Amino acid sequence: PIKEGFAPHTTYRYGGEFPTRPDNVNFEDVDGVIRVRDMIIHESRIRDAIAHGYITAKDGSHVDIRDEHGIDHLGDIIESSLYSPNVEYYGALHNEAHMILGRQADPHGKFNLPPSVMEHFET
Repeated sequence: PIKEGFAPHTTYRYGGEFPTRPDNVNFEDVDGVIRVRDMIIHESRIRDAIAHGYITAKDGSHVDIRDEHGIDHLGDIIESSLYSPNVEYYGALHNEAHMILGRQADPHGKFNLPPSVMEHFET
């Protein structure tokens, strides 16, 4: 569970409060956005790449991460930048984490809450 809740105590510029998250919330899939299972798979694939010392590109070739550019390549797959050699395989872990964490107050959209602070990447 997410032990610590979060109350941003801030409002949108034109009214409405950012959603809060209560204490001790268990991660749930966010309908139509991301599944917890997918995040676990993406994290596992990134950890495997680190353990093996290479990233598997979309064409099956290996991108070495044990050189001076390795950290940049890892950043590309974690952030899922335009430079990621295999977005479909490694996903967009950092962005997915923002979305799943930010929507835990209403993961199924029952209350039609606005995007949380975590979903505003500029915050």
